[in-house]
Amino acid sequence: MALEDILKRIREDAHKEAEKIRKEAKERAEAILEESKNEASSIRESLIKEGKASSLKERRRILTLSNLESRKEILKKKQSLIGEAFQMALQHLENLSNGQYCSTIKKMLLQTVESGEEEVIISPRDEKRMTPSFLEEVNEGLAENGKSGKLRLSPERREFSGGFILRSGRKEIKCTFTSIFKVKREELEGEVASILFRGNRSG
Repeated sequence: MALEDILKRIREDAHKEAEKIRKEAKERAEAILEESKNEASSIRESLIKEGKASSLKERRRILTLSNLESRKEILKKKQSLIGEAFQMALQHLENLSNGQYCSTIKKMLLQTVESGEEEVIISPRDEKRMTPSFLEEVNEGLAENGKSGKLRLSPERREFSGGFILRSGRKEIKCTFTSIFKVKREELEGEVASILFRGNRSG
């Protein structure tokens, strides 16, 4: 075989091999491209799902926070209204007429006095109402209940809105309106809330 024929054969074989390689490379590239498209599509769907889930989660979180804030605001308002109700009740006691006030204090003393020999501390504003003659009337009531009936007004005056303080030696019993309301508020708050918000179950 002449050299020219050998070279020609080599060229043809090389050309065929090159075509074969190009064809395989193209098929491989197309396969890779298709695989990449599928993977990209899968990733895209996954991201969309994650995005939707994340969005839904975020929306639920915002709604939960919003509801929580609303409930806090409602509770805060209810507490404020309950506070106002107690304040109004306190002001009502403070603004009783002299007759009603003395009648209320007398009942409180008869219920609270232990021995009947305590000192009664009052506020400066009550000096004209809780007079010695008023205390004599209370002592008569105590004597009828089997107690000593020797209550006396203390020369000491303390600043409080209404009521009194009973003192026996070092022991003091606070029966000021403010201290009574402070003690009773927790006990009565549920009842007051029920009256204020009857039929309203929100919050």
